Amino acid sequence: MGLYFTPPVLGSSNHMDQLRDDSPRTRVYRAVRTWVQEGKLASGERLPPEESLATMLKVSRGTVRSALKQLEDEGVLQVRKHHRRTITSEPAAGGPSLLGRTCVVLSSTTDEQATIISGHDDAAQVGLRKAARAEGLNLLAVHPNSCTAEGIAELIRARPMGVLGAHALGITSAGRALLTAFHAAGIPVIAHGDDPGLAVFDRVSSDSCQGMRDLVGWLVANGRRRIQRLWTARDLYWLDERDRGFAEGCRAAGIELLPAITIGTVIDRSENPSRDNLDARTRMYAGFLVEHLSGGTPPDALLATSDCDTFPLIAACRMFGRQPHRDLAVCGYDDYWQSCWEREFIALAPAATVGKDNERMGEAMMALLLDRLAGRLGSAPEHRILPQHVVATQPG
Repeated sequence: MGLYFTPPVLGSSNHMDQLRDDSPRTRVYRAVRTWVQEGKLASGERLPPEESLATMLKVSRGTVRSALKQLEDEGVLQVRKHHRRTITSEPAAGGPSLLGRTCVVLSSTTDEQATIISGHDDAAQVGLRKAARAEGLNLLAVHPNSCTAEGIAELIRARPMGVLGAHALGITSAGRALLTAFHAAGIPVIAHGDDPGLAVFDRVSSDSCQGMRDLVGWLVANGRRRIQRLWTARDLYWLDERDRGFAEGCRAAGIELLPAITIGTVIDRSENPSRDNLDARTRMYAGFLVEHLSGGTPPDALLATSDCDTFPLIAACRMFGRQPHRDLAVCGYDDYWQSCWEREFIALAPAATVGKDNERMGEAMMALLLDRLAGRLGSAPEHRILPQHVVATQPG
C-alpha cells in the first residue's frame, strides 16, 4: 500500500506536544472540543476562565492558555472584549451533528466480498460495520491514498467521532503519520495491530505469541517433535511474536528449537494467480528445504507464514517423496485457506491453521472507541489483545 502524505501543521507550533496521548495540553484541547461537539458549550456561550479550567482539568494555567490558543486558531473560540472567549461553533439541533455520529475508517480495501473470510485482516471491517449498525452509528470509508494534507484538514474540521485504522496502515511509517495527524488534533484513533509505532494510540491486536504456542502444543500432542518454520516475511512485529510463542511452546514440550528458514525474496502470488506461479513458488521452497528434508533427522512438521504458503509447501514435500500430513504435518496461519486460489490445483488443506477472527477484532475496535469517548479509560493508551485459536482440519 503506497501512501503519499505529509502531515499538516495543526495550529500551534508546539506540534510535538500534541503527539503524546498523555500530554496535559492535548487533554485540555480534547476536553473543550468534546464539550462543544456534544453541545455542553453552546454557540455564543462564554468559556469558563483559564484559572477555572486549570483547576477543573488539573493542569497549569499556561497549559490551558496554549490549548485554547489552538482552538482560537481553528475558529472554535473567539476572543471578545476583556479577553473573554466565547464559543463560535454551532451545536447540532436536537443532538450531535452527522459527523459527530460518524467514524472514519481508513483502509485501502473497497471490495466487501474480499472480507467474507474472517482470517483476512480486512475482515475487521465486517465487524466494524456490524458494531456500527448495532450502535446506530455511521461509517465513512476513506482510502489512504486520497488523504492529502488538505483532505486531512477538512476531515479534522468536520470533527468525526473517531478514526479507525486498518492493520496494513499501522505497519508503514506513512500510515502511522496519517493516524498521528488525527490523533494530534484531538480526534480519538483506534489502530488495528501492535507495531511499535502504534504505541501512542489506543489499539486492538491479536495474540500471535499465544496462537503459535498453542499450534506447537497441538503438533506435539499429535506426535510431532521436529517442527520447522519456513518464513516468507521478516522484520514484522507479529512474526517476532510468533517466534517468541514458538520458542515458548518448544521449551514447554521439551523439544529442540529448530532455527527458522527465512526466504529473503519471494515470488508475488497475487500478480499471476496461475499454475505457473504455484510451480515457481514450489521450486523456490523446495530449494530452501532440500538440506533439511534430505538429512538424517528431517522435520516432521512444517509451519508456513500464512495459509497461502501451505500449498507450495505441500507440493514441495511431494517432490521429495514425502506424504504431506503423514510424513510432515504442513500447517498454515490466519485461517483463510478456503479462499486461496491455489486450491484449484492442490486440494489438500493445511493440517491445522490458527484463526484470528478479525470480524471480532473490528467489533473490539468499535467497543474501545466507545469506551474512550465515554471517558471510561485512563489517559494512557489502551491496548486490548484478543486470543487466537488453533483450527485443525485433519489429524496432525
